Amino acid sequence: FRKAESRNRLRDFLAKDYSSGKKPVVGVRLNRIFSTEFEKDIFLLRQIRKTVVWQSIFLPKISDYGEIKKCISILTENGIAFEEVIPIIETRAGFSNLHHLFSRKPSLEIKRVAWGSHDFNLDSGIWPFEDVISPNHWERVKELVGVLNNKGYEYVNSPMLELNNKEFGCAMLDHLDRICHKDFSQVALSYQQVLNFTS
Repeated sequence: FRKAESRNRLRDFLAKDYSSGKKPVVGVRLNRIFSTEFEKDIFLLRQIRKTVVWQSIFLPKISDYGEIKKCISILTENGIAFEEVIPIIETRAGFSNLHHLFSRKPSLEIKRVAWGSHDFNLDSGIWPFEDVISPNHWERVKELVGVLNNKGYEYVNSPMLELNNKEFGCAMLDHLDRICHKDFSQVALSYQQVLNFTS
């Protein structure tokens, strides 16, 4: 029910924004490829394809390069325009397959790769979650960043759940800067968090 509601809200948001003459910069996270919810996502994106060009389409739970290519193929076949797809590494299988997944150089369609630490914890049966205060979390980040930097991909950091803790968020970004040694991106969960990260 929540996923159907989210699709309806996205449709309504875009209809409202475009009717005002604006053309927002929009990204969207799809459901896992080959799932029923993924098919419903594609159906929606196909319905609204003439009104939006997606800046970023996030592809969750990627564990094999073929899944990325299949997603791109499905999007293209359905006339869904986008600037980039961002695979999310958030399963044990995907993390174990990093070197094979990103053995190729970045392309126009695949330039950035996201880390989904919370779903990784779920998939791995880790409880309590190993988040940004856990050394194990940062060891995984370093391993992922090392693989991505080696081939020229940009790292996208998983969301920080403490929405209003500006000091902690800025300290985390400083720590990431020391790990990445190059450009990286941070997923934000609210407009206030964007302001915290950029002010």
